[in-house]
Amino acid sequence: MLPKILVCGDGNFSFSLAVGRLQQDGTVSSMEILNNLIGKKGPFDWTCTSFDDRAELLGKYPECEKILPAIERCDGFQVQHGVNAWELDVSFPKQKFDVILWNHPHLGTEDFNLHRFLLTHFMDSARGHLNPGGMSLN
Repeated sequence: MLPKILVCGDGNFSFSLAVGRLQQDGTVSSMEILNNLIGKKGPFDWTCTSFDDRAELLGKYPECEKILPAIERCDGFQVQHGVNAWELDVSFPKQKFDVILWNHPHLGTEDFNLHRFLLTHFMDSARGHLNPGGMSLN
């Protein structure tokens, strides 16, 4: 079974597309980049998510009109919208991952206390969805 990776907060999904292309490339150098990034040996099973639903995402990031289909064509990649990173139980009940990546956890405001609150709740949520030996990368 392939190591399972959950990507949260990818904004316009450009990160997910980049790692998808690396995995699709499959060359030794591409796989070394992914293995070093993830800390495990790939290929990987990726679940790439956004907080926004698809319509909201396309409104914020029009480039997603091309990015999302490109990701969905990558082997081992799926896209899921409406995922709240601090309530992973809602979107992934009983599902575990080997790595949870959270890209640029930001609330859109410069407020230390709010960001601390966000990170605390994310870490608590992620802890319940990691396989033994799993890790969260932020």
